[in-house]
Amino acid sequence: MNILTITFNNIWRRKIRSLLTILGVGISIAAFVAIIGLSEGLKESFISNFKSRGTDLVVVEKGILDILSSKVDISYRDKLKAMPEVEQVAPILLDLFSFKFKQFIVLYGWELDSYLFKELKIRGSFPKNDQEVTLGALAAKRLNKTTGEQLNIKGKLYTVAGIFQSKSIIEDGAVIMSLESLQKLKDAQGKVSLYNIKLNIPFRSKAGYAQINQSIEQAEERIARALPELEVKNIQNFISNNTPMYLIFNFTWALSVVAFIIVVLGIVNTMAASVLERTQEIGILLAIGWRNLSVVGMVLCESMLLGLAGGIVGLGFGYLMMNIFVLSPQLAGLMAMTYDPVLILKVLIISLGLGLVSGIYPALKAIAIEPMKVLRYG
Repeated sequence: MNILTITFNNIWRRKIRSLLTILGVGISIAAFVAIIGLSEGLKESFISNFKSRGTDLVVVEKGILDILSSKVDISYRDKLKAMPEVEQVAPILLDLFSFKFKQFIVLYGWELDSYLFKELKIRGSFPKNDQEVTLGALAAKRLNKTTGEQLNIKGKLYTVAGIFQSKSIIEDGAVIMSLESLQKLKDAQGKVSLYNIKLNIPFRSKAGYAQINQSIEQAEERIARALPELEVKNIQNFISNNTPMYLIFNFTWALSVVAFIIVVLGIVNTMAASVLERTQEIGILLAIGWRNLSVVGMVLCESMLLGLAGGIVGLGFGYLMMNIFVLSPQLAGLMAMTYDPVLILKVLIISLGLGLVSGIYPALKAIAIEPMKVLRYG
């Protein structure tokens, strides 16, 4: 019998214990998959939201904790438009609208002639005055509204002028109104949350990725020098360094470390008990000529199989949890359910690695068994 056959037999003989270990590993891996998947999905949703507008740079208030607290004077619009490296400027005001208990929809305040409207597919029309709003398709579904109906936002009635579709799920789940209307609603006259900047990059369609990035970096430095009182960032840095997102990512990895420790302890406990129960069997194998390396390989193979099985179970549970969270009213409209091949591969490699690490101590215990003592007293 080869090592793999013996390993499968050992796992099968202890079905209940092996199953409980696999479930324990699976639950911990599922938590990792769900947490990492959700945080990465949220990050990608924000990035795609800006990319769908053709955004190169974002200008916000310096030192803000989150984008909703940013307040930049509207007068910077003309200063930014006058810069030769800037092709388009779109001031944007953001707010949240609570329409049910703990259910929110993003409110966008855009200028009525903003180039951002060109990126949307509309049924009906875009807002033409301060009394009209346009709903994303997902927002219209959540609010159960259609074109021509009235929508109460924070005590004020607006007419739904149209329903649009966007490449960004965040925009698809949002309400867009005129900038002046949201400024009044939010009591932020003359203020915006951020400036959406599209740069003037010659031959953009023909330029390579590195060349475009270099142009963005150079423009970022020039605008930052011209407006030192504001913060100028490219999309990737803006999302990654945004304080709430940064805290989410750190918290995610902290929870993942705890989950991995639980996985290791669970497999170590199972494998140590297995080695203890099979002392006589291992002693016989050593007595008939098995090398220590073969015994170590047998134990490590078993622990890695348990880890891999737990990883596969965890992937299934993790994506199920993600699907439930994404469809929940609290997260609807913020992100879409995606299956990331890179994350799946990482999970399988991590599961094998955790199984390998977990099997080291039991493997050392196994080769410490003295065959003669086992055969004499076993």
